[in-house]
Amino acid sequence: MVELDMSVREQVREFHAKFGVADPETPCIPDPKTIRLRAKLIFEEYQEMMAALGFNSSVLDEHMAEIDCWEPEADKVDLVEFADATSDLMYVIAGAELAFGITGEPISAE
Repeated sequence: MVELDMSVREQVREFHAKFGVADPETPCIPDPKTIRLRAKLIFEEYQEMMAALGFNSSVLDEHMAEIDCWEPEADKVDLVEFADATSDLMYVIAGAELAFGITGEPISAE
């Protein structure tokens, strides 16, 4: 069981270590397979959120299949913009949790 006082980042790092997922110490652009996986995971959670909010997310299923065929171009990856976008997503998600009166940390720990 994960300790409740661990940050989500620490929980993910522990999970990655358990399954041998790379954890680079400096910013880098991962291989296309990893980029595609991360895009799919984020998109999948977005679909779940839309369904949980009562939206018909079935139209999004088509786009999930597109990600499988997508071949990211490493020379077009912008680490600065990626860092900005992920930071903005975390901020917006925290705001959504506040709007619904929930706290994600205990749920993530579980």
